[in-house]
Formats: sequence, structure tokens, C-alpha cells
Amino acid sequence: MAEEITLKSISELSGLVFKSPYQQRGYKWTEDNINILLQDFHDFIHSDKIMYCLHPITVYLEGGAYFVVDGQQRLTSLFLLQKYLIEECKAQLDTYTLDYERDEDNERYNLLTKPITQLIDTDSDHFFITRAYLTIRNAFSKQNSPYKTEEFVDLLVKKKEEKSVQVIWYQLEDDKVAHQVFRDLNSGKIQLTNAELIKALLLNRTNGLKNHEQIAAQFESIERGLDNDRLWFLFNNDKTLKTAKGQSRIDMLFNIVTGIAPSDYEIETRKSFFELSAHKEQLKEKWDKVLDIYSRIMEFYQDVYIYHYIGFWNYFKGGGKKFSLQEMLKRSETLGKCAFKESLRKELVSLLNMDKEWFSWNALVYGNDTKTLRGVFLLHNIATILSSYDSLNDSLERHGKGTARTYEYFPFDLLHKQNWDIEHISSQTENDFTSESDRQDWLEGVQADFNFPQAAERIANDETLEGKQAMELLALYDKLDASDKTSFNRFYEKFVELYDNKIENKNGLGNLVLLDSHTNRSFHNSLFPRKRRIVIIADGGSQDSEIKERVQRVYIPVCTRNVYLKAYNKKRDVSLTNWTQDDYDAYYEDIKQKITDYFISPKNVKA
Repeated sequence: MAEEITLKSISELSGLVFKSPYQQRGYKWTEDNINILLQDFHDFIHSDKIMYCLHPITVYLEGGAYFVVDGQQRLTSLFLLQKYLIEECKAQLDTYTLDYERDEDNERYNLLTKPITQLIDTDSDHFFITRAYLTIRNAFSKQNSPYKTEEFVDLLVKKKEEKSVQVIWYQLEDDKVAHQVFRDLNSGKIQLTNAELIKALLLNRTNGLKNHEQIAAQFESIERGLDNDRLWFLFNNDKTLKTAKGQSRIDMLFNIVTGIAPSDYEIETRKSFFELSAHKEQLKEKWDKVLDIYSRIMEFYQDVYIYHYIGFWNYFKGGGKKFSLQEMLKRSETLGKCAFKESLRKELVSLLNMDKEWFSWNALVYGNDTKTLRGVFLLHNIATILSSYDSLNDSLERHGKGTARTYEYFPFDLLHKQNWDIEHISSQTENDFTSESDRQDWLEGVQADFNFPQAAERIANDETLEGKQAMELLALYDKLDASDKTSFNRFYEKFVELYDNKIENKNGLGNLVLLDSHTNRSFHNSLFPRKRRIVIIADGGSQDSEIKERVQRVYIPVCTRNVYLKAYNKKRDVSLTNWTQDDYDAYYEDIKQKITDYFISPKNVKA
């Protein structure tokens, strides 16, 4: 689309003729707009920055004049500033000419070139132009004004190579293209973001690059790839470059190749465009570097081990060891693939202090170090996924079918976008049930989980001690009144006597899981069977008519799913009604074994 896209200093505009087409609206800048511009210029003059960049001026050339598609307001305001400095401060400045197609006698330009001494409100154009000029004059002439005319004059005459004010010069091919661009600009379809400007720079027919169609396809392919949240959040830990105005995810790659720091990008999102525009001779080299970086990022993403190692580091960031994509790229290039993977594995162990002599599994308890606990459960999930992947590959190799082409990913994007809790499998504290609503909610769970009062028929002829105790419980249930705390407590105490799982350490690893906050809140005071049903429904399993409306479908980590499916306890007499000490022990041992085998002391891992 663009014939030329570059940067021009204000001094380079002198002597040019800018014509505003019929469809352009009149000048509408307010006093606030003018004051902000002057303050920005003043701040820039007294800063260490070498360039202040105005928004794009979009034009096309015809008959020796530049027709303004977008930017008339900025050009008029800059003209008024230069007019003040020339006429009232006797500054040596050369400016440009403004021509308005819809003015019969070029009334607006005549107004701009004549002395302005008072506000003229005969029509809209006169009012806004004269008010803007008087705002400029008042800003400079008021008592204790911070603005010095000599500083502004010096700024406006500087060349592009010096500390100067510059505009993004966006020159189109002809008027036909301009009409379409004008419609798009005014409908909000074209924002001229950093990415759009760089794309136009790459596709410029005068930039020396060839295969523009291929470049356009590559650019679009990268943008589509980075829109994948699972890929994006592998290297980033927030929503930056996703929703912020004027930002695009592909900017990350251009920032890397031009050496733009994140802090500088947050201040000026088009900084990499400025850098590329100022060094067009390096454009092909920089674009090739972008392609190379994206290719290597995709290699990280597609490798099951590197994906999970990097995803963990970026999310966890233990011990203040900040994740850096640039560092990952440099490390992989220096070490080679195998050594790179091994360095990442060791890094994860170090992040959790598992390489320290004082590390103890028994010290990992609820309330002691939530961050480390979260890291341990995440690492357990990762090790479980890698173990399944290795087992699948072993099976495929034994049958001569090669290796798995697809595998289960841990969705790190959901870790960043959702809230997560460390949840007790069996409640660690007894609820005092002072609230009737708490009592009623707990009873609903008991009624559903243990099928009261239909259980009476089932145990009526049970002569065992447990049967007799159960009958006592049912007798209390018949007299139960949730509004009466005394009645409730008698039933609750008998229930706990019969069904309490009596886990030794309810704050230990074997009684904790990683769970999203929404599902955790759905548990309330539920017993294990009800929690189990909630997790199964949240994971997309069977639909329980009683509670399905209260449960939201979410991602349930594989190890959390295994807990509630009782997958760790291999004994024959596994109980689905509560979380027992046997369950605790089996789960606890699996955590230690998986993490040890895959991270602390790798055994037969095919990374």
C-alpha cells in the first residue's frame, strides 16, 4: 500500500505544500490539545531522549502538492506554533504552506498568515484557529512561564540526525489508494500501530527487499502464531501486548532484534519502528533475525521437555531468577539442544531449592511456603505428563511405530489467566457451623453423598457394630433440625465418629492439591465424595443433576484429577467415600518419586 514510510524532522517539511481535500473536517484542536503539545515539547527538550515523534502524517503526492489524508490537525497546530515564534519572537524559521480545497479564496491560510490579536468567532474555523494561536501566545508570555522561545526554535530547526521533533511520514501511491485509506482511518480499521508501520516499511518497494509477497505471508503467519495464548504465555507472564492500545505481540520480536528494553517500549511503543526506519540498510538483516527467532521459539514450543521446563520457569520465577527469552535464545545457541535441556532441568531444581542439602519433603506443609508448594504441585503435574509421554513412546517404539507426534501440554496460559489455590483434600479444620446456612449446606452434601434417609432400609438388618452405629446415626438424622445447633451437633459428632478419615498430617503434601479458585469455592463444606463429583463435572465428566448448575467447566490439572479418581492408591479396598491415610501415603510417594525421577535424579528420561 505505501509508496514510502519513514521519519521526517519538522525542519524537513519547510517549503512543502500541504493540501487538505474537500472531505477533511475543519481544525478542531482544543486549548488542552495545544497545552499538552507544548508541555510534551518542553519535557522532551529537558530530557535525555534524542527524538520526539508525532503521530503519522499520511499523504499522497499530486501536482507538486502533498494531499493530506490524515494529520491536518497536527500540521495546522505546528504551523501556528512556528507562526508565533516567527512573528512575535522574530525567529529564523522556514515553514510550509497549507492549502484547503473547500476554501474559495483560501480563507483559512490567509487567516493563518495574518496577525492574530483576538479571538474571532464568526465561524468554526476562525474560532478554533484563533483560540489555538492565543493559547500558544499566552503559554509563552504568562508570568513564570517555563517555555523559552529560543529552546523551541532550536528544537524545530534540528535535522533528523540530531535531537529533534519528527513525524512518521506515510506516503501513499495515489489518490485512489488514499480514498480507501481515508475511509479506513476514519472508521478505526487502521491504527498505524508499531507493527503496521514496520509491516509497511518491510513492504515498501524502495527498501531494497525482494519477495514482498513472501514477506507479507511470513509476517501474517508470525502474528497468527503469537495469537496462540498457549505459545504466548510460555514466554510471557502477563497480558502485555494483547489488549493494550497500540500494542501487538509481534512487537516483542522487533524489540529483541533492535535491542529495545521492555521499560522503553512501555513509554514509546513505536520505538523499534524508529530504530528500523533510521537504519534501513539493516532492514533485511533484522527481518531475517526475526524469522530466525520465531523459528527457534516454535522449536521450544514443539519440544515436550523444553516447553514444560521453560513454562515452569517463566511462571514460577523462584529465588528472584527472572525469566528472559533473550537469555533462553542465547543459551540454546551456545549450548546446543541436549545441553540446553539439561541446563533448564537443573534450573528448575534450583528454583525450588531441591539441590540444597537442607531441602526436606516433610517441611513442605500448608501455610509454610505457598509459593514453593505451588511449584512442587506444578512440577508433579509436569513430571506426570512427561512420564505418560515417555510411556507412550516406549509402546510405539516396541511396535515399530516411531515416536508420538502429539502430546499433552500443561496449559501455562491458564496459570496466568486464572486464579489458583492450594486446597486441602480432607478439610484441615472443623467448621464450628455457627451459621445455619453453613449447616444446611453441609447437610445437603451429606444427604447426597450418603443417600439419607434411604440408607435406613439398606442397613436395617445389619447386626455388625458398624451397622448398629449407622442405625444410631439414622435415628439422630430423623430428629435433625438444621436450625437447631444442638440437634445438628449431636448428629455431626456421631457422623465424624463413624466416618472421619483420621489422617495424621492434614497440612502435609499428601492432603493438598492444586485447584482453580472457582472449583475450590464450589466445595464449601463438602465431604470427599461431593468434592469428587464436583471435580469430575468441572473436568467435563458425568453430569450430576443436583449440582451441575453450580459447577463451571474448567481445566483440572492431571494430578488433581488423579487424586479425586483415587488413582494413586493401588490397594483393592479403596474407599470412594473419604480420603484415607493409605490414599495420602500413595499420593505423597508419587509426588516424591515423579519429581525425583524427572528432575532431581533423572532416571531413564528420554529428554
